[in-house]
Amino acid sequence: MFMYLDYVVDIPDVKGKITFRTKGQARYVYYEYSREYDPSKQYTNVKRVTIGKVLPEDENKMRPNENFRKYFPEVEQPEEKTVSCRSSCLKTGAYMIINKAAKDLELDIKLQDSFGAKAAGIMLDLAAHSIITEGNAAQYYPDYAYNHPLFTPDMKCYSDSFISDFLRSIKEDQRQDFLDQWKADRCKRERIYISHDSTNKNCQAGDIDIVEFGAAKVDAGLIAAFMKERCWKTM
Repeated sequence: MFMYLDYVVDIPDVKGKITFRTKGQARYVYYEYSREYDPSKQYTNVKRVTIGKVLPEDENKMRPNENFRKYFPEVEQPEEKTVSCRSSCLKTGAYMIINKAAKDLELDIKLQDSFGAKAAGIMLDLAAHSIITEGNAAQYYPDYAYNHPLFTPDMKCYSDSFISDFLRSIKEDQRQDFLDQWKADRCKRERIYISHDSTNKNCQAGDIDIVEFGAAKVDAGLIAAFMKERCWKTM
């Protein structure tokens, strides 16, 4: 059973490698990835996999599956979903509260200054997703975006793979610039808490004042909370 992705691509133009099979009402695209000759049987074993399903309205395009990403990694995925990704009923309550808090704290302005308008919207969406769903796995973000309002400009929906690439693209100086802006507005007599999720790691607390235990996926993990201003960087 193949999971078909939520975007459309051109059917690959690979001479002699692409074949089609019709099953029921659907037409599937197969890619030949190997040929092995068996000298004892004098027979060539052709190995093929399904890479997509032809669109009924356009025979030159298909809805790809994970095999397509495996054998054609050079084909870039669209950032935005090409199919409707919004529910007719959006859950707005928690979004309105988070939006009010973000504006009162000027988080939207600080994020835009450090990362740009588009990235700022995505970050607020990821923060809202983490708070509302009590989780932060990128693979579940599209499900959240389906039925919640978004901070992203024009409320655009993005795929989980785009979210993962986006997080990897953030630069250290951007993070530090945002932290500097946040620190500048805080009362000098108050402690500043900066935390990060380390539940997939085992780490040594060292001279950290407080370390709270979290629920690790494998073995005992930690969530480090830095209470001193000199402890800005994660371990």
